[in-house]
Amino acid sequence: MLEKLNKFFFFLSITFFFLFFTCKKEKQPFTIDGLIFGTSYQIKYFNSTKDIQKSQKNLSTKIIKKLNHLNDIFSTYNYNSELSKVNSSSNLNTPIKISFELYEVLFLAKKIFYLSEGFFDVTIHPLIKLWGFEKKKAKIPKKQEIAEIKKNVDGGAYLLEKNNNSYWLIKKKQISIDLSSIAKGYAVDQIKELLLKENITNFLIEIGGEMFASGKKKKKKWRVGIIHPNKKKIAKIIAIQKQAMATSGDYENFFIKNNTRYSHVINPKTGYPIQTSLRSVTVIAKNCVMADALATALFSMGNKAFKFAKKNNISGFFIYEKKNKYSYFSTLKK
Repeated sequence: MLEKLNKFFFFLSITFFFLFFTCKKEKQPFTIDGLIFGTSYQIKYFNSTKDIQKSQKNLSTKIIKKLNHLNDIFSTYNYNSELSKVNSSSNLNTPIKISFELYEVLFLAKKIFYLSEGFFDVTIHPLIKLWGFEKKKAKIPKKQEIAEIKKNVDGGAYLLEKNNNSYWLIKKKQISIDLSSIAKGYAVDQIKELLLKENITNFLIEIGGEMFASGKKKKKKWRVGIIHPNKKKIAKIIAIQKQAMATSGDYENFFIKNNTRYSHVINPKTGYPIQTSLRSVTVIAKNCVMADALATALFSMGNKAFKFAKKNNISGFFIYEKKNKYSYFSTLKK
């Protein structure tokens, strides 16, 4: 789900944070930051334009406009968003006209649904609400409630069609879609394209923890750190260039009842939060929308994730925890 507004500026509560190793005499990157999708964003970039102040103002305006546009499409909290209107439609087997952006994200979501053998499922929205994670009021539902809701959780229960410049969604069941596990990554890629069109090639984009790095920072690759699940240290530092990075974990949003840990990451196959020793999955990919979706898919797999990543040649970093002891596994490519 698109998280409610609760953090601003930099945040250790999200999976990543920037590591900028600087020298006072060196040129520093410019920064544009703010709030979107109920979380924060930050863009670091180098610009050789003479009128820097004007350039930064114009760029900031374009970025804000683009992000607001995407939020108006993908938000589940804004009842007037395009996605909310699609979710509220009760028409089955009837084409619903949608934007190209929504079509594009839903197309990829369906692709990852089948690739992940159903562990990545954007129709899981009703289960998230049932467990109370959407409004931060977690509870344990009754088995009958879960079974009833699960009838309409099916990532394959929608069809997509396109005709020239028109795009359509057809519901086969009364599904409700949540794109929080993929929309931020898509937004990062959109801002990447915007910056490249402005002839800015050295930058690092971060939206709610999802990232893309282009070019270099002071003749070196951009370096980012993966926060350890105990939030007291960095698990690993990774240098990225022309790459995206996204992490999924359960250490920020969970509750414990009767000595059982209930994560906000729900297994769409069972309707229950995953039970696993996996605490964090980081994925490196060519684009952020793919990294974002794959990180969620892998985390939803729990203890099967590492084996699946190796089999499917997915570049990732995995943190497991058992009795407060942590172990790391990696499929990162050198």
